[in-house]
Order: sequence, then structure tokens, then C-alpha cells
Amino acid sequence: MKPDFSIESDPMRRPLLSRVCRVLLHLRPRRSVALLVLILSLAFVSCDLRPPRDVLALALLADPITLNPILAFEGPSQTVNSFIFSTLVRFNEKGEIVGDLAKSWDPSPDGKRWTFHLREGASWHDGHPFAADDVVFTYETMLHPTTNCYNRGLLQVAGKEVEFSSPDPHTVTAVLQAPFAPFLANLAVIGIVPKHLLEGQDVNRSSFNASPIGTGPFRFVRWRASDHILLSWNPDYYNGAPRVKSILFRIVPEGEARMIALETGQIDSGAISAKDYPRLAQNGRFQLFSWFDYIYYFMAFDLSNPLFEDIRVRRAMAHAVDRKHIVETVLPGMGRVANGPIPPASEYHTEDVETYPYDPTEASRLLSEAGWTRNRHGYLERGGEPFSFTLLFSQSAAPCEKAAVFIQSYLRNIGIRVKLRGMDFSVLVKTANPGDFQALILDWIEGPEFDYYTEWDSSQIGKEGMNFMAYRNPRTDALLRKARTTLRKDVRLALYRDFQRQVATDAPYLFLWYQKSAVAVSPRVRGLAPPGPWGLFLYPERLELRP
Repeated sequence: MKPDFSIESDPMRRPLLSRVCRVLLHLRPRRSVALLVLILSLAFVSCDLRPPRDVLALALLADPITLNPILAFEGPSQTVNSFIFSTLVRFNEKGEIVGDLAKSWDPSPDGKRWTFHLREGASWHDGHPFAADDVVFTYETMLHPTTNCYNRGLLQVAGKEVEFSSPDPHTVTAVLQAPFAPFLANLAVIGIVPKHLLEGQDVNRSSFNASPIGTGPFRFVRWRASDHILLSWNPDYYNGAPRVKSILFRIVPEGEARMIALETGQIDSGAISAKDYPRLAQNGRFQLFSWFDYIYYFMAFDLSNPLFEDIRVRRAMAHAVDRKHIVETVLPGMGRVANGPIPPASEYHTEDVETYPYDPTEASRLLSEAGWTRNRHGYLERGGEPFSFTLLFSQSAAPCEKAAVFIQSYLRNIGIRVKLRGMDFSVLVKTANPGDFQALILDWIEGPEFDYYTEWDSSQIGKEGMNFMAYRNPRTDALLRKARTTLRKDVRLALYRDFQRQVATDAPYLFLWYQKSAVAVSPRVRGLAPPGPWGLFLYPERLELRP
């Protein structure tokens, strides 16, 4: 289906802004930033990019890496994919598992065999009927060793892969090596892809990854890199035709530009910063929502790097950084200091972990104990080698950039040299592999029943999974593996809390903050889900635009 409108970027805008930015390099920083904000304002306002009234415009912080849910692993990709693809089961606004492409399921008494009964009448966006073979193909492709899938561990338990089969077009069976507590939750984050389009292809290089076809409420129309992604309604969607005819994702990395786009009507919704929230609340022009999410921010170390192998060094850096001051400055009223990998929104969270209060004296003592001494310039050395590293961060995430500057200053005070390097978000997440970075600032999204195994188990290091910091500890491996195969929730609760205590003790991350999500939405948008960790756009087919 062709879209009912067209959006084209003005080819003159980017060369103009490029020339202006070169001029800004010669100005003082404060004047440069102020002038750039003004120019961005004029650029947005002078070009009437407001969408038609039947188009819902949303903001993305970066280009997706892929529109294939098998390969996707970061926020922008997953956000767009959630409008295009369906999952076997899904979460509702209460965090409960409900059916999606599966209408019901039956686990065996021992939890090792699951039978899923699929809904009938669902079809792919090209009209091809959806069937059980598509589900089996999706999971088997994820598990195939040649697929560049970072989430393969979601379908592995007790050292074995889950085995899927389809006895008939409307039934899928799964055979597990052991009971698997987060099994349904894991299936809820895996979009199903079409076998008839991807079978026999190299899924890593397929054109499908930039021009997808799903069974979800919206169909893909086009993707203009660094500009926008356009989706059109799927009138044949099995849960009922969406009430909004088109979804436009505008790619707006910079926070100031995002605010301008929001206030000038170029986007209907966008994440807002802590500093902008009070002003928007006061003017009353938007629907404002905030909640503590299943998100934490951290500074990760590549633990395969000799600089960070010694636990005393990592603990020293934790003591050297005044995280409370950073959070109060960067996120006033919108965050709290983090001390572990499971956020407070989860019932598995515990405060009973080792913490690292700001104590530069203790930091210096630990570094000295680890063999680091200050040279005549006041910087640390050991064996003639300086303690120096590069800290990467997303240049479109203002809180992360500000935190990086604070961290650089605090670590300089104890003799550690830190070079800061801002990167495009999509490049940054691709750099997160052992040996490809030294330290970086990122955020991680967890959930009430999400599987912490893929991020923390030693079997998931590097490209095998999401353990990009190369963290290894046999005790945490044992805790996570036992928690996955234990169906009793009270036992899992104890295991996950022990896991958090061990991670905090090992200090593989400098945990920074748990953040409140804050979102502004135009008053013309209706049909939002209740505010909470699952997001306002949990049910895209229910969204409406007021005339």
C-alpha cells in the first residue's frame, strides 16, 4: 500500500548546517552552543515538517541497526520492530504474559514440554498466510551458529538449545532440557519472521533487514537513513485494523532539536530531559508521563583489558566518583544512584548489596595496594605504563555526556587520565565487544521476568551473547543457571538477590543511576497504555488522533 503523503529532506539544509558547524568550531563553546540551538530552531521552524493530521509522528534517538527482530538488540531497532512484527506471546501493561500469535499454551507438569496453539486467520503483510512453520523457522534461525544473533541464549537452557517443531499448521511444540522459568518472557521479546521470504537466504545480509514484512499492526513503507522511517496501517491485522493510518518515526538524536520538533508539532511524542520536564509541566500544552523504568545506566569496563582486571582498581574508581552529585546535577528529581543490575521497578531488586560511597582517600589506598603510584606530574603509573583509557558515550544522550565529563574530572583527581569520545549511538553499540573498547557509558533495559543470563553468564561473552564486558564468575554463573531452571518464585527471588550481591562485590560496572522515563505526548493522541515500564505505545492498534 502506498503512503498517502511524502516527506523529503531539503537537500540544501545539510550543506548549510555543515558550513555553519565549521564556523562554530572557531567560536567560544558557550556562544557556539547558543548559536547552534538558534540555527536548529530556525531550520526546523522554517521548513514546515508537521505531519498530516492522520499521521502519528514519533521520535527515534538514532537510526535502527536492523529491522529484522532476529538480529536486533538495541532500542531503536526494537521500537520500530514492535510496530511491524508480532510475537508468539506478549506482555500486557501489568507485566503479565498474554497471547499474541499464540492464543493459548499448555506446559507439561514437569515444565519441559510446551504446546502452543496458534490463532487462525493471521497473515503476513504480503498476504501470505501465517503458520506454525514460521515460528519454528524464526527460532531455529536464531539458534543457528552462523546467525549474528546476540540473544541466542534466550532459547538455551541447561547447556542445550530448546527444540521446536510444528506437528500441524496451527501448533508449535517446544522441548526443553530442563524447566525454564523465563521461557515465556523470553518468547515475548522475539518477533516472528516469515519463512517463505527468508528461507535459503543469508539472514545476516538479506535485503529484508531494511525492508521487512511482518504480521503486526503496521506495514513497512520506507526508511531514509538519518531522517525517517514510515509505516502504514495494516487493515488486515488480526486484532483489528489500527485507528491511525500512518506512523512516522523521525530520527532526532539531539535533545534540543527533539524539543523544538515537539513544541513545533513536528513530532507528537518524544522523550524529554529532566531540565525540560518542569517547563513543559508548567505550560500545560502536553500530556506528561514519568515512571521508574526497568533501566539502569552504567560505565562498563572491558574486563579482558589488563587495566581493569584487578578488582581493587574497579572498586577504587567506584569510590573516586561522586555518583550522588552526578545524579542530582544531571537528573534533578528524575533519577537515583544505582548499585546493581536489577532496577527497583523489579520485585527481584534488592538494596542489600555492597556500595561504594564517595571516598577519594580510599580510592587512592586501593590503587596503591594494586601497585599504582603517582609520577612527578601527579598521574598514576605502574611499571612505567600510565593509567590512561578512553571512555565512549553516545553523543546524542546529554546525561551520558555530562556524566562522562564528571567522571573524567573525578578520576583525574586520583591520577587517572581519561579521554572522552562521543559516538553515534548505533556505532557505539556495535563497538561493545571485548577488545573493541576500554570503557563506555550505556543503559540496559531489564524486566520483571527478563533473563539476566544473556548479559552476565560467562557463556555469553562477546558475540556469543550480550556479555560484552567479558565478566566471568563461576558463582554468578551457577546462581543464574539455577534461577532459570527453578519454577518456584521465592527461590528465584533469593537466587537473583544473591546474584546482585555478587555482581556489586565484583564491581564489573561502575553503576551510575536508575532513571525515570519522562515522555511528552501531544494532546491530540489518544489510546495510550497506562504509563509504566511497558511504554505508552504498547498497543499501537489502539492509538487514535483527535481531529
